[in-house]
Amino acid sequence: MSSGSAQNYITAPSRENTAASGRDALKTELPGKLQFNVAEVMTRINVQDVSRDFVKSCRAAFEKDKECINARTILQDVVSTRGAENKMYAPLQTIFDFITEFGDPPETQGDSCFIRGDDQPLIIDLVDLELPKEKPDISIVPRELVPRPKPSKWRCSNAWWKRNAFGEVKVKEADGPQGATPGTVKEIVAQTADYARYHLAGRPFQLYSIGFLIFGNKFCVGIYDRAGVQFSPIYDIWDDFRTFVKVVRAMTRHMTVTDYGMDPTVRMLSTAEAAQWRQQTLHNVGAQSPAYEVSLGGTSNPQKWITVGRPVWLSVSLLGRGTLVWKVFNMRRPQQCKIMKNAWRRTGRSPESRIYTLVPQRHPGVSVLEEGSDVRVPGSDVVISTAWIRGEVTSTHADPIGDEHAILHRLFIETVGRPLWEYRNELELLKGIRAALAGHEFLCNNYILHRDISVGNVLLAENDSPEEGGEGFVTDLEFAYYFGSEDDVQQWTNSPKIHPSGHRTEPTTVTRRIFDQNVVQRGAVMTGTLQFMSQELLEYMANAKLARGVIVPVQAPKHDIESFLWVLCYTILRRLAETRDPNMEDTQSVAKDLYSRFFGHVKLASLSAARTGQGPFSMTKLPPIERALSVPMFQLLIRLRNMWTKAQVVDSESAGAPFELTHQVVQAALDEAIARLETSL
Repeated sequence: MSSGSAQNYITAPSRENTAASGRDALKTELPGKLQFNVAEVMTRINVQDVSRDFVKSCRAAFEKDKECINARTILQDVVSTRGAENKMYAPLQTIFDFITEFGDPPETQGDSCFIRGDDQPLIIDLVDLELPKEKPDISIVPRELVPRPKPSKWRCSNAWWKRNAFGEVKVKEADGPQGATPGTVKEIVAQTADYARYHLAGRPFQLYSIGFLIFGNKFCVGIYDRAGVQFSPIYDIWDDFRTFVKVVRAMTRHMTVTDYGMDPTVRMLSTAEAAQWRQQTLHNVGAQSPAYEVSLGGTSNPQKWITVGRPVWLSVSLLGRGTLVWKVFNMRRPQQCKIMKNAWRRTGRSPESRIYTLVPQRHPGVSVLEEGSDVRVPGSDVVISTAWIRGEVTSTHADPIGDEHAILHRLFIETVGRPLWEYRNELELLKGIRAALAGHEFLCNNYILHRDISVGNVLLAENDSPEEGGEGFVTDLEFAYYFGSEDDVQQWTNSPKIHPSGHRTEPTTVTRRIFDQNVVQRGAVMTGTLQFMSQELLEYMANAKLARGVIVPVQAPKHDIESFLWVLCYTILRRLAETRDPNMEDTQSVAKDLYSRFFGHVKLASLSAARTGQGPFSMTKLPPIERALSVPMFQLLIRLRNMWTKAQVVDSESAGAPFELTHQVVQAALDEAIARLETSL
């Protein structure tokens, strides 16, 4: 699991959701994924397009300009005396502006420009996430955003999506990116990689992010993509001033949005285009966020889609999948919306669209694929991958893509849903989860194990009157594993029981599908989203590095079913924590604390430790939570708590098979709660 993945579900302040925790995680992920002295980085930012004559003229004029000479003196003095970093910002701005604007009349100046940071943290304003307050020292933004002349108190928009690139400044040359020993991830690398993942999340459809690093009198350029980071050779600002001029000029005058990393199969709509689509379709196009025209690229698929509203979901990971989910409509059939999913897959993993083809028939509790494939370079059959981004694969040099690389995959899903926490009432929530659980059972019965049940992958139907069994559905089969006919079916009968009330249960037959351990070990890695991962898998992952000889658990339906329980707990706590009812302040306070305690961690060890005892089910011990829920819902939580607790017990001396969470037992609990809620209406 990559840094940022755990943050995708945090919508309230958390002690672990900090810049430091994110950078610590990156320091464990980046070793082996850093490349230094990569000359091709300079080519990718188009320094070759800056003419020698321009560099010569600019340098000569610089040496005669009093403001520039003074700026250089200040910079050199700050570096030599190891002064305050912020004393470097103003003189750097002077030099950036001089190089950017040199040689052209004001009316033709700029495509982009450098601006120094202020005290505004940058934000991802496309979704509601609680993220650390980050603000790089430098931003490279479109020139049109900066007024001329610039007022003294002017501030640029603090939205990440309006940044083409970013920069970071350090006083000491020793703070540069390359460590003395291989595998070292220095602070400036973790810090700029942290900026890059926010930039990639906050600027939709960005393939990579570019950082301009200045440390003392030295500088270099870094390009951050889903396979890691490539750094250019390191140069001296003053000894290699010609190169410095080329880099600044290239980044402001010779780079398009595609050069800055925008997906070539995507185009941002103009304000007028978005307004035209709004008028034509009545869809919310471009009113809340930028709108985009999207295709699958290649040579044979002319279809295009338009994004609607804000993203449904986006990931803040760098080396992970970088998932982006957005409601869209096909330009040929604009009346009906679909769901687009954009994600990076590792080369050794089957495309998600392939997994969907293994689903034998439609089921109302499983999302339906309309179309999907790896994304291809426009006009070419070459897939967009980190290998292609880095120039290792071209239309004339298409060697197999190595395992270290990732491939961009795009799906268009017919089934449209909305987040669980937007439920209108408890009955709708439970029916939605019940339908998704039935969809999950259908997949298991057809040899497909989902392996990543989370609150982002279990959705409520968008339709106000969904078909029976379609009130909710499970989606996102990217990590699903197909076992073909190599699994087996096991059955046993539970004896009748007499409850304290006197009610006597009937004997029940339990069926479960057994997934062959050898099959799992041949191709599958342990997957899942940490906040919703089963306790057994969490404990294994937390302890695997500390203890030798730990038995690897086989991912099975019971683990996914447990994840459904945590999805329900998350949804309830988030809804209560975000309530605006002034009469529920005590409930909101308790819910916020529980939400942060059980779902606000980004570290594996912390999540595992928080799950000890009764984990999120400890809410059933608190009166403010009980008062906020209906009796059927609260009793359902108690029943599920008892099931989960019983399933954690391993007693080799007990007769019969150990208790296990199955579709049947959880469905029965949901069915009873649903029936009681329906009766109370």
